[in-house]
Amino acid sequence: MDGVGNRTSVVDDGKVTTYATNSVNDYVYVNDQRLMYDQNGNLTQWDGKTLHYNHNNQLVEVTYAEGGFDWDWWFRYGVLGRRMTESFSNGLV
Repeated sequence: MDGVGNRTSVVDDGKVTTYATNSVNDYVYVNDQRLMYDQNGNLTQWDGKTLHYNHNNQLVEVTYAEGGFDWDWWFRYGVLGRRMTESFSNGLV
């Protein structure tokens, strides 16, 4: 942990994962993977994935390409803001 309680590294089953934060304590690197955030503090890019949010800052879609396929997850929320459904496509439609 750093001086303000942010995780700096974890060892799990002999594998070390390192973390780096910015001046507002967002994690900006996990090992060598850069993390990106929008102006609301939502994680938008990580490990080749792109994350999309609605006007309520709820995650509504995750996309990435791997192995020649486009992968997509979609999330829908009810009127109380609870996640109601999740759907998935692997580009093989």
